[in-house]
Amino acid sequence: MILRIENDCHIKCMTKTLFRAALKRLSLELKKAHPATVELLKNMSADDRRRHHTYLVLREPSLRAEADEACRFWVENGAWPVLNHDVSVLVWSRCYEALLFGSWLLRKDFSNRKMTQNEFLMLLLIDVWEGWTRQRFQLQKIEEPRRR
Repeated sequence: MILRIENDCHIKCMTKTLFRAALKRLSLELKKAHPATVELLKNMSADDRRRHHTYLVLREPSLRAEADEACRFWVENGAWPVLNHDVSVLVWSRCYEALLFGSWLLRKDFSNRKMTQNEFLMLLLIDVWEGWTRQRFQLQKIEEPRRR
């Protein structure tokens, strides 16, 4: 019985390590894109950002398949395909939401012994987007940036 518990813990710990590595990969990707996103947004008024967000929310259903495919490509190849502006902003939003949701799962002690790192990333970027985080994206309030 003790051996079984130790093996279960070992598998669970290995799984958490894979999930942490997947979240680290998302975090690094967001950090790479963040300066360009900040540069784009800082030159837009709050009203322009709200209009742009509304525009993206309305366009998201027609861009979803392309964004799904881009996410699959990145997970499998470690690089993004060439994307137009709208899809790249949606992909950035997916990465951000995936990192938030994945971090929450990790804090809640989520584990799945059969899931690989790539499968976990696909779950977060595609399946969870479709079922949950897309609604969060649609409901976001765009506000003035905080002054430092």
